[in-house]
Amino acid sequence: MNSISCVMRRNYLRERGQKRPIMGKIIRGEYRSRKYPGSVRFAHYCSKLRKAFDLAKRHRSRKEPAIRMFEALESHSCVFDEYPVNRGKLITILLDFATHHERWQSPPEEWRPEPDCLYAESQLRSFLCHVLMKYPVPRFFESVFHDRNWIATPEFQWCLHVGSGENLRTVSNLPFTLTKREMHLAMMAPSDLGVCEALFWGKFKAVDAPDWLARELLHTTWVHANARPARGPDKTDCKWLVDLTSFFVRTGLDQVRLVGPLVDYVSDQGRAKSFLKGRTLTSLIRDMENWHLEVARRHGYCPRYPKEIVTWDKAPGVYPKKWEADWNGMTDGEWILSELLSSEELAREGGRMHHCVGTYTERCKTGICSIWSLRHQTESGSTSHITIEVQKSNSRNRIAQARGKHNSKPVSELIPMVIQWANANQIEYGVLLR
Repeated sequence: MNSISCVMRRNYLRERGQKRPIMGKIIRGEYRSRKYPGSVRFAHYCSKLRKAFDLAKRHRSRKEPAIRMFEALESHSCVFDEYPVNRGKLITILLDFATHHERWQSPPEEWRPEPDCLYAESQLRSFLCHVLMKYPVPRFFESVFHDRNWIATPEFQWCLHVGSGENLRTVSNLPFTLTKREMHLAMMAPSDLGVCEALFWGKFKAVDAPDWLARELLHTTWVHANARPARGPDKTDCKWLVDLTSFFVRTGLDQVRLVGPLVDYVSDQGRAKSFLKGRTLTSLIRDMENWHLEVARRHGYCPRYPKEIVTWDKAPGVYPKKWEADWNGMTDGEWILSELLSSEELAREGGRMHHCVGTYTERCKTGICSIWSLRHQTESGSTSHITIEVQKSNSRNRIAQARGKHNSKPVSELIPMVIQWANANQIEYGVLLR
């Protein structure tokens, strides 16, 4: 935002602050009119607030704390004029915070938005952090606010828990249990990770995994599918993955491209610790490659005996790309990087490339990931060169895997095309393509 826009924005907010707040009157029952001044969105929130206090006697015990919160927000922010009505139940959540006013760390009346805090979302975040947090939190908690409905997420509650001085280990809905050492290491996780990813990071670092290995493990499909808060009393069993990580460290695994396929293989074999007993890294890699070949054969497409074809929608916000055929010594046709949108296409790709992408149907159908293929297209047909898995986490897309034939590393001459496509679609690609 340029300096002129900032000045105009601050003037608007100053005028908003001069308006006498009416939300406190609504809570007290002093505002009788059903017509509310200001914007349509402000009227919507006023109506919701009135209904909350008219219909529920249980709100009466939190009248004064609620008045303090709502008057501070109404007087010094544009939250009730601009915060989207479809992003969580704002009024209900604020009233819940008022109920637990004994946990407040600072008075709402003392809050003022920072000079660069000009919009509803950032102002609401600033206000809640002022009222509810006593201590700074690790920077990876910033990922909480990437979610459109961040105010209603369990991760935001964890953020408040840590900000009030409590230990995150005492939260009941963590995805898995952590030791004191694991939690200590998790709190030092890199700032670009999500909250659940940071917890996995603590697990991996506790067995002395180097940073590159910890990041590659975070990019695996299994971790991505399980990096979420627990939805009940059952916790995710990730001990097998910690044991596998320790095995990688002990045996000196140093090839990035092998991490994902090895995790897929061990996960499929039952994940038991006894599975690794007596194995060397070489024998595990050999068995993994044989398994991938068997999976590719088993899930390969057979036109004579076709299986039921499953389809799914395109990944939102990610688009295909074409290049003229002047890459990698090719002089005819064109290069195409496109998404695979059916179980048949996955099976064909797995058969051509001799890997297990044919087993990703359920993951693609449920939106856990999307699969893309870089192909050279000529009049005589197309040839697959790289298969790419894109995962979405905390509203960000990233390349989790990029494989050539037989799970090999992609041909270096073709990587610039993939990077160009990733940059155009704002997809993170990490060390895989560097």
